[in-house]
Formats: sequence, C-alpha cells, structure tokens
Amino acid sequence: MGSVANFASIRPSSAGGGAGPTRFDDFKEHHWQKWVIFRINSFLLSQKSPITFESSGSTPFMEDILKTPTLLLGEIGYRVSKLDDDLAPLLKSLKYLFVFNKFMLKSPAVPHQWPSFLALIHWLILIASFDPFKSTSNTVLSLIQARSAQQYILNSYLNYIKGHDDVVEELELDFMDKLNHQKSLT
Repeated sequence: MGSVANFASIRPSSAGGGAGPTRFDDFKEHHWQKWVIFRINSFLLSQKSPITFESSGSTPFMEDILKTPTLLLGEIGYRVSKLDDDLAPLLKSLKYLFVFNKFMLKSPAVPHQWPSFLALIHWLILIASFDPFKSTSNTVLSLIQARSAQQYILNSYLNYIKGHDDVVEELELDFMDKLNHQKSLT
C-alpha cells in the first residue's frame, strides 16, 4: 500500500535541499570539493578575479581564502570593512545553513577548516550568481534572465522531488553556463 509515509522514506536526494549541497559532510568529500572548486573558479574567472583555487586536494593559501568572501560580498552589494567583525553577523542575518564563527577566520587554511570555507564561498557564489535586483541596461534581457531563472528553479525542484540528482546537477551546470555567457555579452 503506497502512502505518504512510504514516499517520504525514499532515499533523500543529493541535490537541492535535503541531503545534497546543504549537507556539510558533502564539502568534506574530495569529488564534491573538486566540483565546487570548479564552480568557484568559473565564477571568479567571470568576474576577472586574480584568485583561483587548485582542485588538487591541497588547501589554498590563507590570503586567497579570506579575500574571496570579501570579493563575493561586494558582488551582492555588501561592503566589508573588517571581515572578522562583519561576516558572522551577516551570515546569521542571511540564515546561513552551516555553523560559522569569527574564530574560524583566524586559521582558514587549516585542512579541517577548509570545508567550512568551501561551503561558505560556494553559498556566496550561488547568491552572487542570481541577483534579480541587479540593474542591467537592457530591461528585456533582465526579463529573459528572470524567466530563465524561474524555469531553472521549477525544473530543478521537480527533478529534486523525483530524486533525479543527475538531472538537477546538469540543469544547474547548464543554467550557470547560460548566465556566464549572458554576463560576458553585457
């Protein structure tokens, strides 16, 4: 007999919400780190940032780790005067998913801290990648981007509900490619 309880007991999806990118343990896995680092580097390259992270498994330089959140916060319109003081309260007000405190900023390059920063940087990139309030000179382009984002969100959610993790990942990569292409045109 099929019931809602049986449906809810199906393996959680590793995409979207549930057990996927919102699970901190994923950021400790090497294959996930490589994928996230690829996404981070793609975004940083699109912003013409000199910062890049190696996906070789080694922890990046402390300076690069600390400069990246500042750069990304600037992308979403939040100017940081002192990262130590500004970051933790901001993350709390934005309802950041994971535990992050200012003491973590003292040693970001320590291997056990790197997953925390990787998760934070990835989360900030997701926010910076989609900002419907950023003004563009072309209103039509802005409307097309908003429609495209709505379609992406709907398709991702429907596939997430069905447990089609690979489709969700493919949709996300495709959407990010389209966004980066549109940004390069403007």
